[in-house]
Amino acid sequence: MAGVFEFVIFGLILYWFFNTRMVDVLTTRVQAMYTNWDQTPDSSSSKKISANTLRNYDPEVKRSKFKAFSSDDIFKVGLSLNAYFYSSRLAHYASKSLQVKNILKTETEKSSFFLIRTFCHIVHIWGFKKFEFPQVYDKVLSSVALKGAIGETTRDLYQNEYRSENNGNNNQKDKKSEEDVYNKIYKAQEARVKNILIIMRSTLSDLLLRITTWVVYKLFPRFLSSVCLHPSQLKMIQKAAKTNLPLIFVPLHRSHLDYILITFVLQNINVKSPLVAAGNNLRIPVFGWLLRGLGAFFIKRRIDPSAGKKDTLYRAVLHTYMTECLRAGHNIEFYIEGGRTRTGKPCMPKGGLLSVIVEAYMDGTVEDALLVPVSINYDKLVDGNFVNELLGQPKQMETFSAALSAMWTTLNSNYGSIRIDFNQPFSLKELVKSLQGKSGRMSLTDVFNSNDSDSSSSVSKKNGYQREKSFRSIPSTTSLYGTDVVDENSFKACAIMSTNSVAFLLLYKYRNGVSFNELVESFGELRKQFNSDNRDVGFSGENENVVEHAIELLGSSLVKREKRGKTDNNESETVDEYIIPEVDLPNVIGLSYYSNTVVSHFVVEGVVATSICSALKFESENEYWVQKDDIVKNALDLCDVLQYEFIFTKPCESLEYAINETIDKFKFMEIITTKETGKLGYESWNSWGAKNFEDTDNDDDYFHQYHPSVTYTVNYKNNEEEKLELFHTILRPLVDAYLATAKCLNILIEKEMTESEFVREVLNEIKTQLQHDGYCSYGESSSNELVKNALKLFKKWGVVEMYSRDSIKLVYLNDVYTNDDELQPIINRISHFKFFKEVVTE
Repeated sequence: MAGVFEFVIFGLILYWFFNTRMVDVLTTRVQAMYTNWDQTPDSSSSKKISANTLRNYDPEVKRSKFKAFSSDDIFKVGLSLNAYFYSSRLAHYASKSLQVKNILKTETEKSSFFLIRTFCHIVHIWGFKKFEFPQVYDKVLSSVALKGAIGETTRDLYQNEYRSENNGNNNQKDKKSEEDVYNKIYKAQEARVKNILIIMRSTLSDLLLRITTWVVYKLFPRFLSSVCLHPSQLKMIQKAAKTNLPLIFVPLHRSHLDYILITFVLQNINVKSPLVAAGNNLRIPVFGWLLRGLGAFFIKRRIDPSAGKKDTLYRAVLHTYMTECLRAGHNIEFYIEGGRTRTGKPCMPKGGLLSVIVEAYMDGTVEDALLVPVSINYDKLVDGNFVNELLGQPKQMETFSAALSAMWTTLNSNYGSIRIDFNQPFSLKELVKSLQGKSGRMSLTDVFNSNDSDSSSSVSKKNGYQREKSFRSIPSTTSLYGTDVVDENSFKACAIMSTNSVAFLLLYKYRNGVSFNELVESFGELRKQFNSDNRDVGFSGENENVVEHAIELLGSSLVKREKRGKTDNNESETVDEYIIPEVDLPNVIGLSYYSNTVVSHFVVEGVVATSICSALKFESENEYWVQKDDIVKNALDLCDVLQYEFIFTKPCESLEYAINETIDKFKFMEIITTKETGKLGYESWNSWGAKNFEDTDNDDDYFHQYHPSVTYTVNYKNNEEEKLELFHTILRPLVDAYLATAKCLNILIEKEMTESEFVREVLNEIKTQLQHDGYCSYGESSSNELVKNALKLFKKWGVVEMYSRDSIKLVYLNDVYTNDDELQPIINRISHFKFFKEVVTE
């Protein structure tokens, strides 16, 4: 009892401290935000939303009495996600809600009782539902499957180490000695299992969750304006939790703050907090203990010690631990990208931990589970940036002192808002059934484990060109288990923040600078485009205020302000403020991080625009034309080149369909106009007529092969040229990086290098080209992530080979490539997308 009393006294002292120093800061910032950020959107979206309109968006609201939200809790934003549904998804709350809630504000703050208002957060936290979090340590150790793995590992070690040294000795004494050695190895493996489990396991505590929630309420307002969510999404998660099925949260990963944010939100809506898979690099003093108590279970970032040598025992412990946690009723959270994105784009998904969930369903451990994709976006990244890593410098490991320093810096800075989106939960059972139907004769395990399966056509190792069957986004392992999840996050659900939009415009439209007024005007046009595309945004208010807010958050290291005078027709001089992006290394890497969220949104437009530019032909001055067949062919090829950079389409949508949709969009935007329509491409009319009446099981191939040959005129007038150039520009830094990597392949002729050495050589080549105005024009091309992805592509094409020796990755050329001439077709294939192709017509 005395301990409880001491805790209350301690809590009151802390509250007094924070109340006197922090609440005033919070109040001032919120009032300033409300003053500067008008709740009414700009004229493009100023339509008043009525109760009837909201009922139309939310099916559940149709069946219940509408209750208006207070303006203190709700910030108006753009349209929300347009999710891709499986048949059993919980669609009752899948509304296009026009409002979001700041979860840092509680209902108890508005209570009429003085004591409740004074201790609003304590009262709020006191009302949380209490959950049991059973420990599974003993169950894991007693698992039959794990004991079998220990025995198998022991036999392997015994065979490899002892029997090889004592081959041929069969006397009785040696047999007894062998038995002793075997038992010794077995006990050593048992001890290792216990040690792995102690390091790995979570100690999730309800008390620590409540204390941390209170601390979050006090600290977060010091550096954040708001943490916003859709109320309808919160209701959707609450309804999913009532099914009593395990919830598997699968967020995109941007910051270390992600670990706390999702747990904080779930605590506030009385949903059981999940166990969170965390890298063992976070197992640092104090903070590691705190994360473990908040649900983190630590796993090695690299499970296998080296390529070709699997640590089967560690894998068995991890698999058994996660399975027993599911059996015990825990929810689980893991990041399907593996680690934080260094570039601002969603990373390619990794299916390792998700495979454990699938196997738990397949072997009957759980009846079903609900996968819940989650996307988080920040006005300003709390972790700083990854510029040094992208420029090739080694990653700095997390330490206690570095964590303290980062916390101090964070608490004395302004990071704007955070936006969290919980997307439609979907049934694992139905997903597996869908996969089994699509995978044909392949087993589910085969489908899942083919992470590097070639979803493109067969590729010639000699020149890297596709053969007859074109590249298609056929769902296989990652596209079914991973891409499907990440796709919903990256394509529609992740809200675009103001800093993303401003950085995008500055890098790709106004690279040499722009007046503030013109930037505001372009921002308004971009905002309308997001609304037209049904893409959610994480900002509100007048365009001028939003742009000003974004520039302030980006900071002087990324964006400069200048006063410039100009003379009008009346010869009177005026002064305009100019906004100039930092486009030199290393600052441009930081700016590109924020812009890449918008680049991912417009990536198919970028592909089509680049394909148009690479296939242009001209008849006379300023009269350019292009054939649709060439656009589609080039676009498919460019998607093949950039397959490790983006997820281009939804799993249920073919790549050809998305490209043709974008071509139609360009026609609507008047970037291109139809010049003439000729006979059918690929086949004559007679052949088409015959095949039209044949049965086919592949509608996509049918659509791709039989369509009229169309010629388009490219409009180089007014602002249509600017639109085409904007979309074309967004992919040029990537093409430059891939081209530089291809040109550096000759370094590997008749030699091998470590991957890090080769990446360093390519980055130096890019910097040299930038300094001498060579074929690289963009500083953001100097990224080791781009070079590594290019190497993955060349490995898939059969140009290079990779292997690991003593945990060091080595790269060398395929035997087919022995000189520069044999590498030239690879270079030509990529440079094709960099330069305009101008061919005079007959």
